[in-house]
Amino acid sequence: MNNNWNDKTPAEMEFESAVAKPLRTIEIEVEFRPKPKQPPMPRIWRHVWPWCCLVLCSIVSYYIVSRFIVTTVVVQGRSMSPTLVDGDRYLLHRWQLLFRKPQRGDLVVIRDAVRKDFVVKRIIALPGEHLQFKDDAVWVNGERLAESYLTAGTHTVANDGSEPSILVGAHRYFVMGDNREVSEDSRIYGPVQLDQILGFIPQ
Repeated sequence: MNNNWNDKTPAEMEFESAVAKPLRTIEIEVEFRPKPKQPPMPRIWRHVWPWCCLVLCSIVSYYIVSRFIVTTVVVQGRSMSPTLVDGDRYLLHRWQLLFRKPQRGDLVVIRDAVRKDFVVKRIIALPGEHLQFKDDAVWVNGERLAESYLTAGTHTVANDGSEPSILVGAHRYFVMGDNREVSEDSRIYGPVQLDQILGFIPQ
């Protein structure tokens, strides 16, 4: 390279002049504002909230199980004796209603239309069947119903003592208690609808 200043071209002279200048340092001050700290969780709440979650989950689980799966019922009264005893506890299987319809002979819990309560009864006649009380017994579709679960010598009659012929409507079931003398059942309030049946009591 030619070191003679007079022999340099204008471009070379401008480049060397720019390189010879000292570099300037620019300082920029940036203010960093720290993020405000969240107030710490109270110590007592850290111990309480897991228990609150546990209680809430327990309540929800109990509701789901008792509403849709299984729950306990207590028999009150003598309308189902001798099959069920007053004061005894039984499991009510609600989930079975999701998979099958009630059948003759099933023990079911229903909403009592008279007492506005829940009672246990037995399915006697199904939708579309003809039922009649005759000769102190129950006749379904012209055949006498064999009821081995009744106490020997039980007389089954209509509420008014007549011998009516009853046609059970669609989605309805004729129910009675096993203690026919004291039971308040479909002979009084008629066949019950399917949505009045809450579940089955296993035998």
